Amino acid sequence: MAEARALGAHTAQLDPLTPEESLALVADELGAQPGPTLSELVDGAAGNPFFIVELARSLRAGDDLVHDGGTVEARSRQLPASLRDRVARAVNVLHESTQAALRAAAILGTRIDLTALASFSAACTAKPPPFSPTPSPPPRTSKPPAPRTALPSSTV
Repeated sequence: MAEARALGAHTAQLDPLTPEESLALVADELGAQPGPTLSELVDGAAGNPFFIVELARSLRAGDDLVHDGGTVEARSRQLPASLRDRVARAVNVLHESTQAALRAAAILGTRIDLTALASFSAACTAKPPPFSPTPSPPPRTSKPPAPRTALPSSTV
């Protein structure tokens, strides 16, 4: 960490939204308070504001919401199929090294050591060596066993 700071890196701790903040974000995005099923889906986002907003937008775009007075409810407990595509589109516009860092962070978890992240990101962007197929094993040089011949039976 000290080495990164010496090179001019800045760190910021990004805490997840609280459950209350997450629900308020959904209410702001959708214009109504989330019902129980939608609240469960939001809870699964673990306070990640980007994911929460994309979830709300995907549900709205897919007509997967039901408005009832001052509440809005998800029709299903399933995440919309379009959510993955929405997240992928947002990530795909980022620089390749940033995408590698995001992939590494997704694997490393919520508390990430910067040195580990840098190493893992570098490994994700490293170009593999050129493909060289393993040579075939050499042909067998030993001779197959000679066939057995039947010996005539002797009579007593």
